[in-house]
Amino acid sequence: MTASPFQPETMLSPRIFEIIKYAFGCGCSILLKFLVTAFLSAFRLPLWLSYLAAQGMILLFSYFYHSKVTFSYRNDSFSAAVRKFFAFTGSVLIFKIADYVLVVLGMKWLTNHLEKNMELDFWLRQGILFLFIVFTSLLIFSVRYFWYRFLFRKPAKESVNG
Repeated sequence: MTASPFQPETMLSPRIFEIIKYAFGCGCSILLKFLVTAFLSAFRLPLWLSYLAAQGMILLFSYFYHSKVTFSYRNDSFSAAVRKFFAFTGSVLIFKIADYVLVVLGMKWLTNHLEKNMELDFWLRQGILFLFIVFTSLLIFSVRYFWYRFLFRKPAKESVNG
């Protein structure tokens, strides 16, 4: 069997390749978050509702992407997949709540503060929301990667030599 001329997993260390896959999945999550929030905001849904819907979609996407692509988890059965999904959901729930609270309350605080001195139109609000989502997501994704490595990685095999 001949090796493919481009195999990033053999050209990079496994840890670097894992971080690249994780970062790509996080980038897709941010894009999905922007699209869902902007789409629902265009229908004049309140931010708390549109961002909550985006968080729900991100939860499902993140589970499937990171379990299958980033950490290459293989399910033995449907019940094992369900147990793993609930374990994953429990571990990210705190991050989702922190993300949601930081964006919604931070946006509320900043817009209230800015509206004391200026008028904010729809596009300026969207720009501020975009920045809140970017900075909050970067912070959450960084912390969450290390948590996932701790939670989902198999422990290293102990040395036989003792």
